[in-house]
Amino acid sequence: MNIADILRELTLGEKASLCSGEGSWDTKDLSRLNIPSIHMTDGPCGVRNQKRGQSKADPATCFPAPCLLACSFDPELLAMVGSAIGEECRAIGVHLLLAPGVNLKRSPLGGRNFEYFSEDPLLAGMCAAGYIRGVQTQGVGAVLKHFALNNQENWRLVSNSIVDEATMRELYLRPFEIAVKSAKPAAVMTSYNRVNGIYASEHSALLTGVLRDEWGYEGLVVSDWGAVNDRVAGLRAGMDFEMPGSAAVNDPRILKAVQTGELSSATLDTAVERILTLVERLSQSAPCTKQFDINAHHALARRAAAESVVLLENNGLLPLSKTPAIIGRLAEEPHFQGSGSAHVNPTEQDNFLAACHQAGLVPSYAPGWASGGHEAENPALLRQATELARNSESVVLFLGTEASDESEGFDRKDFQLSNAQQQLARAVIEANRNTVVVVQAGGVVDLACAEDASAILYAYLSGQAGGTALYDLIFGEVSPSGKLPETFPLRLEDTPCYDSFGLRDTFYTEKTAMGYRYYNAVNKNVRWPFGHGLTYSDFELKDVTAITQNASITVSGVLQNIGNTMAAQTVQVYASEPGTEVHALCGFIKLKLRPNEKRTFSVTFPYRQMAHWDEVAHCFALNTGNCHIQVGFSSRDIRHTCTLYCESWSGEQLSAALAPPETRTTNTRFHSNSTVQDLLDTDIGKMLFSKLSKELEEERKRGEIDDNFYHMYLAQIRQYPLRTFVLATHGKFTWHMLSKLLALLDEPSPDMNEAATLLQTIRVI
Repeated sequence: MNIADILRELTLGEKASLCSGEGSWDTKDLSRLNIPSIHMTDGPCGVRNQKRGQSKADPATCFPAPCLLACSFDPELLAMVGSAIGEECRAIGVHLLLAPGVNLKRSPLGGRNFEYFSEDPLLAGMCAAGYIRGVQTQGVGAVLKHFALNNQENWRLVSNSIVDEATMRELYLRPFEIAVKSAKPAAVMTSYNRVNGIYASEHSALLTGVLRDEWGYEGLVVSDWGAVNDRVAGLRAGMDFEMPGSAAVNDPRILKAVQTGELSSATLDTAVERILTLVERLSQSAPCTKQFDINAHHALARRAAAESVVLLENNGLLPLSKTPAIIGRLAEEPHFQGSGSAHVNPTEQDNFLAACHQAGLVPSYAPGWASGGHEAENPALLRQATELARNSESVVLFLGTEASDESEGFDRKDFQLSNAQQQLARAVIEANRNTVVVVQAGGVVDLACAEDASAILYAYLSGQAGGTALYDLIFGEVSPSGKLPETFPLRLEDTPCYDSFGLRDTFYTEKTAMGYRYYNAVNKNVRWPFGHGLTYSDFELKDVTAITQNASITVSGVLQNIGNTMAAQTVQVYASEPGTEVHALCGFIKLKLRPNEKRTFSVTFPYRQMAHWDEVAHCFALNTGNCHIQVGFSSRDIRHTCTLYCESWSGEQLSAALAPPETRTTNTRFHSNSTVQDLLDTDIGKMLFSKLSKELEEERKRGEIDDNFYHMYLAQIRQYPLRTFVLATHGKFTWHMLSKLLALLDEPSPDMNEAATLLQTIRVI
């Protein structure tokens, strides 16, 4: 039976039912019409398939996090990793992988920055496209997320990203557009937040106007878990499928909306057809029964990390030829992945200290700080580490953040290392300048304490094979070739969104002056610029030329390795629109060359890549005049500049105007989107917060959640809007009960016994 026939056979109730999941990870099956269920799970660092009742997810390869993979500047490497993850999905029984995330890194404090690729839309989009293509070669669907403007975690369930259309079009929508058009993901996931006052899950201008009508997307649109505000409005806007399952809550709402004419049957049929199309496509790619090649995938994780780690500084100390002293607990207990939904149960796990031992080296070692947290300062351990550094020829010092510092659900408070680590770094480097600093972190950290080190390697979160990858790099088995996908500012206050990041209503006042675009335009000093990364060799660019043809520009030249080591270098092409001084990344190519080898390269990009958004004509446009093209090895290491005259250009006029900021008022103090935090000055709110906190602690004691999820949920409790408890309890806490609770909250002397009864059914999400 084909999908058209199935649609005719389905009852209205069955159609409504198919529009949400069965539990947390599956679509609903319908045996009457032979409709199977498909299974989905989290990514992006590997397959996090945790079944109900399991304390851990199924073992899977923990690959380097996207924050590190993006440093490779190599979409084909991303495709290889994606293909391996897709293969593991098939072996484990997963049809749909909830990855990759492609939101831009607006601030160094973004709690989910470790899951995202870059501050630059071209790099982010191309990395995501490579990852998606790889996953989907295995017959597994990839889910592009979080659409759109999800650039912070604080208040994510109720936050409002207030941004002008030009900024959206030129920056924040661009990586989604690249990935959608070039990789065709099986699904796109809507974000939790509002965009100019409208929840992303019911934003018709984004979901239908931009995603489908403009970009031609034909796949499924699914909500983030618990992101639905108004299910019927979401269906009308183009949000087809709700997760997790909420059959007792929203299915009846859909049914009633069709019966009363609030929702057209044609709109519901369209959503069901998209769901069935995806189910049919992915269920036919039956999961394999064989085990995936654990060793081969571990080796790929090692290679991916080695090709991505960034060498920030090197005065010639690296690569090492003799055994160094090793200092820092992360050398044996690495921070190699983030927390929350990205957390993977690795098939194996190495570390740098063990890699040294495996290679026959027996280095002296000092942990530097006490276990149980980086803030656990220990004067005796500090003295031990300093003495070891003073009496050693060279030192490899490991620094970094803790897993609990980086997770979805909350943003970082600052970008400083702990006081214990800053103190350790200064003492060790003062005792021995021949110190190599290795940093393990999910995002940017302030390394002022390490500025006198001889070398700095930034490993981000390097996955389960990161220890051996670092051994390969430090001892010269591989030359570093990673490039920074984000700017490292000198101070947090230097970031252009410093005053507006993390607020409940977040105004994107910096507009397109974000990341390196801003720092370069105002000539502000940074610690390390976007695109920066050293190798163990030297490279030269020659014979660079640029031509324009058919509304595109081609930059060609010769790259030569003039050093003594085989190494890879990334040629980066930046361009500014005529009449502007802001240069943006428009293309790049990575080449690996033997000593003295040279190779011709060519990078072509369309005018659209450097065009601005014309809000009056409602299209992309390019001014007439001279276009300045910069070619080099980072956004501030420019080796050649070319000038081309470009005629004015205008893209296709688009019809879907994005909604302007919206202001809503209410006559009541509290409403369904009031958060637990909003209620904390009331007795009812205090009772609710206490109840949720205690339940969370009890779940941890019973082993139902691990420490990573405990810290994530604890950080989020205050930010839950009341409506989410209706969905989280699958209707045990009903909309009617929520109305009664809201009425009690507005009373000057509420009946606390009645409130306690209502709150009994609420549980932690």
